[in-house]
Amino acid sequence: MQQKLTTCIQELLHRYDCVVVPGFGGFVCNFEPARIHPVQHKFYPPAKSISFNQLLQLNDGLLAHFLARTDGIAYEQAVEMIRAESEQWKKQLRNGERLQLDSIGDFYYDHQDKLLFQADKTKNYLIDSYGLTIYQSLPINKSQKLNVVHSAKSAPASDNEKSTFAWNKFANYSSAAAMISLIALTTFKLNLLEDVQLNTASLNPFTSETGVYHPLPYGEIKDFATADESVIKTKIDDATTNFMEYPLLDKKIIVKLNNEMDEKTVEKIPAILGPYHVVAGCFGVEKNATKLHKKLIKKGYKADLSGMHKGLHVVSYQSFDSRNAANELLDKVRAEDNAQAWILKK
Repeated sequence: MQQKLTTCIQELLHRYDCVVVPGFGGFVCNFEPARIHPVQHKFYPPAKSISFNQLLQLNDGLLAHFLARTDGIAYEQAVEMIRAESEQWKKQLRNGERLQLDSIGDFYYDHQDKLLFQADKTKNYLIDSYGLTIYQSLPINKSQKLNVVHSAKSAPASDNEKSTFAWNKFANYSSAAAMISLIALTTFKLNLLEDVQLNTASLNPFTSETGVYHPLPYGEIKDFATADESVIKTKIDDATTNFMEYPLLDKKIIVKLNNEMDEKTVEKIPAILGPYHVVAGCFGVEKNATKLHKKLIKKGYKADLSGMHKGLHVVSYQSFDSRNAANELLDKVRAEDNAQAWILKK
């Protein structure tokens, strides 16, 4: 029961600034702006700092209604379950034991019999800071100087040495030019295929040409450098192998298509849709959500795209019909893959 009640408190802390456990006390959230540690040089995102007020004992119905709706039980039964668990917590503390609530904090009595609460600083309940983590950036040592070593002047070279040096210099420039051309062609091909398949040209303010697919034998591609336009058109119409003709300025580029992906069969794991989603991430850009979805599928999760939540595209590890099943996967995911995972009910 402690784990179930703790999970309910965690969910409510994401949505509200105060959660009262009747007969025990209330958890109060306060906004904490982004900050930088002056010594450790750590950057902390905006967060909700959690404090505990033992004087908040009155039942406001928030926790009981949430527990009743989650477990599908009556409100009176939920109130009784909370009361019993609250008594168990107080008994545990009176016995000198330490009460640990997962991702919330620890309770204990000091030597003056005063109840103390130590909040868990690793959990951020501010939804606006979802995905932002603590990171450390060491300061730049601006006093560091570079030591420049000047080479001594050499004696005048002979005619043979000058000739050899000139040829080696030309060869080096030629190799560099060939490598740059190869990199540019590879980058162009990747960008070209991405432009056709993912339609990212809508982000470009300039007009983009659209590639035209033609069948073309690989052996005849070498004749394109000298053939005229009529010969090229004839070869394209009579060929059988898939190539792509792409107009670039006043020239036409022919690119052979890679058909390896067409021959592979990608196993698609059907997603189990339900109201409880174990969330892996939320993104403002749909393309980023699709990338994470494919990554989770490759890891073996029955991931799905769970629609929109507060204007963001939601990616879930899996969706369930019951809260208990979602909690089981959530515990596994937090331990093995993503400590920031959480449950969304839609």
